Amino acid sequence: MKRAIALLALLCAFVALLVSTTAPVFAQTPDAPPSAQPSSPPPGASSHPPGGHQHSTSTTEDLVPLLVPMSFFGSVVFIVAFALFYRYRKDAGRLDVARSLAEGGKQIPEGLLEAAPKGPPISDLKKGFVLVATGLGISAAAHFGGAREAIGIGFIPGFIGLAYLAVWRIQRGGADSRAES
Repeated sequence: MKRAIALLALLCAFVALLVSTTAPVFAQTPDAPPSAQPSSPPPGASSHPPGGHQHSTSTTEDLVPLLVPMSFFGSVVFIVAFALFYRYRKDAGRLDVARSLAEGGKQIPEGLLEAAPKGPPISDLKKGFVLVATGLGISAAAHFGGAREAIGIGFIPGFIGLAYLAVWRIQRGGADSRAES
């Protein structure tokens, strides 16, 4: 399940990156033949169509500022929906087994209706290192990608990671002092 979500997230990020980097390439069209080029309006005539509304043709380049955030947030919504649907199907399957056992007059095993036991909680140390590395990666990608004004975005997960590392250190320090006494 976690692998499927991670692969889906990578796929969505790749598609968003692909759309954002290739849109200017698609928007460039070869020069049209001179006969197909629109003529300029005669002097003194308005370049706007009747009614005062200016119509513009939409190109892929015009849609990039709209598509990139939509693809990012859409992928987040899709991943959450996928995870919730997977959990629903797993619970529904377990309840179907319990229903079939009850209809057959058999005893339902004790652990079948209880929620699956969760694994050990993820360490604050692991979360901290992952978030600091993510922040560094985002900042480095922004720096080397030429978007220097976006370097600060990497600080958000970086500082959250530093906070997790601080919490881990504080908790570990408390455990060490308790072990000594």
